[in-house]
Amino acid sequence: MKKFRSYEGLVWRTPAMLFSAPNHQTLERTARHYEPPHIMRVAAPQALAKSAGAIALALALSAYTSNGSGTDTPSVGILPSPAASAVASPASQSKDVLPIVETARRAYDFTNAIGIRLSLDADNGPNSYVDNFDAVGPALKELKIKYVRTTSQDLTNDEQKRRRVTELYQKFGINFLFVFGSPLRNISTMKGSVNWAAASGAALGFEGPNEWSKFQYATADRFRKNWATEIASYQKELYDHLRSGPWPTGPIVAPSIWFRDNWAMDQLKSLGVDEHFTVANLHYYHRNTQKPTQAGRREPNFKTPIENDSLALKTDMDAVIRDLGTHFKPGPYWVTETGEQHGSGGEGGNAVSEVQSAKYVPRLMMEFFKRDASKIFLFELMDESPGNYGLLRKDKTKRPAYDAVRNLMGILDDNANTAPSFTPQKLNFSLTGIGISHTVLQKSDGSFYVVLWKDVVSNDTSDQAQRTTLTWNFSSPGVESYYPRTSESKDQSWTNVTSVPLVVRDDLLVVKITR
Repeated sequence: MKKFRSYEGLVWRTPAMLFSAPNHQTLERTARHYEPPHIMRVAAPQALAKSAGAIALALALSAYTSNGSGTDTPSVGILPSPAASAVASPASQSKDVLPIVETARRAYDFTNAIGIRLSLDADNGPNSYVDNFDAVGPALKELKIKYVRTTSQDLTNDEQKRRRVTELYQKFGINFLFVFGSPLRNISTMKGSVNWAAASGAALGFEGPNEWSKFQYATADRFRKNWATEIASYQKELYDHLRSGPWPTGPIVAPSIWFRDNWAMDQLKSLGVDEHFTVANLHYYHRNTQKPTQAGRREPNFKTPIENDSLALKTDMDAVIRDLGTHFKPGPYWVTETGEQHGSGGEGGNAVSEVQSAKYVPRLMMEFFKRDASKIFLFELMDESPGNYGLLRKDKTKRPAYDAVRNLMGILDDNANTAPSFTPQKLNFSLTGIGISHTVLQKSDGSFYVVLWKDVVSNDTSDQAQRTTLTWNFSSPGVESYYPRTSESKDQSWTNVTSVPLVVRDDLLVVKITR
């Protein structure tokens, strides 16, 4: 069960009344990174019935919130009695029913957070993206993905790469996170590439060296003793040049750290690297025996020339994010790599089946959005790197994960003209049962989208289904449920209801509640 805190003198405010409830427990979820202040859990009515004053308060609030109008929802209130056919009445309600008041987040902000990695050059041999470039733009359009992360320090000398960037920007509206992956590249070439990228209009941001800290763990033939000072020097040059004119105010993303190593972040912070970026950077992968909220772990390699014991490395997603702020820099962060490995050759033996990846990839997207990642870049669009991480195979055929991402993005897509400026509302709702993760989104037309899933290790043969009832405090003229892993079309629909029975699985379930 979740941990809760007691508050004395908690005040409920409504347009018509003001109540104070001293000296009895009211349940509010302990503040955590992944559940910011817009979420509050409040006691079920029976938890308030510990005093005559509490009983009167519960009755008054029940009368107020059960008027059925849906127009004067209190900021914090008690859910009305749900229909007897859906769940038990408040008097016999299960202790697992936890009414929630949550301010929705814009569905547009979710879809606008998603990006993907691809490569647009052929300097390292055959390249799936170059060979199949005609498929890249249409795939991004179908996926409704607006952002691409790509290596960029050779833009000055690669005319074909510049052409590909320009085409994706002009024909498909793609903006780029330009990555300057190696601190050993020529500084003047880097500056020329920055100048072109910034002037192109296609830049989303600029990112420092990619996973250079891995050379701390390399054996003697690849070990780089001065890896940290190499990054620090290059990142300062990159930052100073960007801020001197080409990119005076936009995002500058930190160098990425291999396997989220706190020790490596401490080394860079001691050299002042945290002063030369505006957005922290996280690469995150989980093993095939772990659920997505448990990250992969690399054990120490004592055969390296300089031993580094990484046993302090965290594997819990929430701890990983906290450590990013503690050991590197607090504030906004982007996940510039996350995804699923489908074949051999990747790092850590993390390969999953294609059914598993179709469940995991959308969950990773939602888990990080729930934890306030401003941008989330999937790795990657097409099989290119060892391990076969692509949503598309090398022959351009679609993996199930491609369809799952496309369907999810399509269901949550909103009007780009109205969505960025509307203010989301609160939703007062409850779920029966325990162990169900959720996020509440809202579109600019007022419709709520409650996303539900189970945070478990998935497999091919079972969806690990769990029945629940979702209840809210107004009558909805239309409710629809979707399983985006398998379809963008609705699975079920209801009219004029205040609750619906659902089956939550280990893939995402999206419930649209029309106001």
